[in-house]
Amino acid sequence: MSLFASGGGLNRAPWFLPAVAIALLGAALDIAQWTRPVPFWVDEEMIAINLRDRQLFDLPGALWLAQSAPLAWLVAQRIVLLTLGSSEMMLRLVPLLFGIATLGAALWIGRRWLHPLSASLLVLVCALAQWLSHYRFELKHYSADAFWALLLPALAAWAVEDADDGETVATEWRWTRWWAIAALAQWTSNGAFLVTPGCALFVFAVILRRHGGAAAIRFAATGTLWLASLGVHYLLSLQYAHHSHYLQNYWSAHLVPASMGLGESVIWLGGRLEALASNPGGAPIGLALWAGAFCGFAVSHRRRLAGSFVTVPLAGFALAALRLVPLSDRLALWIIPSLYVGVVLLFERGLRLLATGWRPPRLLRLVTGVIAACAGLYVAGDVAVNGYRNLDIGVPIHGNRGVDDRLAAHWLMDRRQPGDAIVTTRLGWPALWWYGGIPLSRPTPGGRLRDGSVMYEVSHERESPGCEKALQDVLVSHRRMLVHVGFPEMPDGFYDLVVRQLSTIGRVVEQESFPYLSRTAVVELRHPPSDSVPATAPATRPPDQALLTGCVTASVARRW
Repeated sequence: MSLFASGGGLNRAPWFLPAVAIALLGAALDIAQWTRPVPFWVDEEMIAINLRDRQLFDLPGALWLAQSAPLAWLVAQRIVLLTLGSSEMMLRLVPLLFGIATLGAALWIGRRWLHPLSASLLVLVCALAQWLSHYRFELKHYSADAFWALLLPALAAWAVEDADDGETVATEWRWTRWWAIAALAQWTSNGAFLVTPGCALFVFAVILRRHGGAAAIRFAATGTLWLASLGVHYLLSLQYAHHSHYLQNYWSAHLVPASMGLGESVIWLGGRLEALASNPGGAPIGLALWAGAFCGFAVSHRRRLAGSFVTVPLAGFALAALRLVPLSDRLALWIIPSLYVGVVLLFERGLRLLATGWRPPRLLRLVTGVIAACAGLYVAGDVAVNGYRNLDIGVPIHGNRGVDDRLAAHWLMDRRQPGDAIVTTRLGWPALWWYGGIPLSRPTPGGRLRDGSVMYEVSHERESPGCEKALQDVLVSHRRMLVHVGFPEMPDGFYDLVVRQLSTIGRVVEQESFPYLSRTAVVELRHPPSDSVPATAPATRPPDQALLTGCVTASVARRW
């Protein structure tokens, strides 16, 4: 039996064992990476604080620290924290499971619709793609976005694939199950509700053509189940992210400018393609990812599978044009699995042309097959090789992108004494709140903790007359100060500038770096400058780097 045959014969073919083996190896690789004790990044710390300091019934509503996540995902993470603990590994368990499930979804798609070689290629790309892999090990919901954005379009194609058989009752049962799954999925994933409308339009069109208007209306009516579920989720959780001024301002550069007309908007969206192919697409060759995917959608013989998946990137650009969804790195991750499917469909089409072009020989078909297969393999291979090069297996752990908030916070808190002033930047505070065990469930009036310590937020300002006294005036009433500069939100040399200005009213008695961006110090105030030890460790700053100028200002730190 031909490996391009459809139906049960294809699904039972032993040639799919390599795809299964790749999926198992990919899952094992994920588990190996998951066990590495990499400290949290600032986004992870901020969501972890919400999970730690809010009860289950407090998870609906606006989250602290300008965070957002689907409600059921938050509930699952809170349950993990209560039952398995608050270690980085345990809190990253849910993202890991969604990541492994993505490999399972790719394997199912391959076994049901694709040639064994195409199935193996799809699983391989999903296992190694740089950003799909990266977000399996971050305490964020993006791995769930990728999973549902891959599975729901495939289930939409499955829901209508038997439309030619005339079994309307059985087919309607598939439609209903698809709506029900989509209704539940959007509680764990933003990607789930973003892909659903486009897939629903595709399914509606197929049903309308094959079964008539009455069946299409019944399908649309069943969709009220999904709408009701989305409406409740929006009222409980999603609306707070949608109306967040902070998030709107943060992502505004990645939305189509409101002043642009239709033509300018299309050009603007086209200009995003190369950046999206790199991040989150994980394809250094840029536009080739988009070209390969859409060529695959256009030429694939799996018309319903291709038609369902092509709706995903189209929906992404439509939502971006309406200024509803930013087209930028992790927030666009839900678009990427569909592009991988498109590239594999191009490879699949090439294999099919090669298989049918030999007997009788057809030169044009053979040449076209070679071009299509090589193009699909080249793009998919580029994604997989780039992802493999970015794996962390065997690489020594030196913090997280040069920052180790875990060691820095523990070092600082081990030296903390009642009444100390604790000083860090705005995005340095989540590290101390999380790893320092400072709860945010109750407001801290005046930034004062129970032991009398006061939390201060420092920032960099342009130099002006007398500004160097701004920091001194705020901190002069304290005997000691703990300094932390970690997340690189300030200009290079900011830590040195803080310590230099403090050295005029005290002395640095101890300092450390973890491993090179997280820097800490203990400063005793009310001591003459001559007693201070060197404020800058020579090994941490290149000799040709100029000292940062300007002033450091301080204000009481508060939960935002």
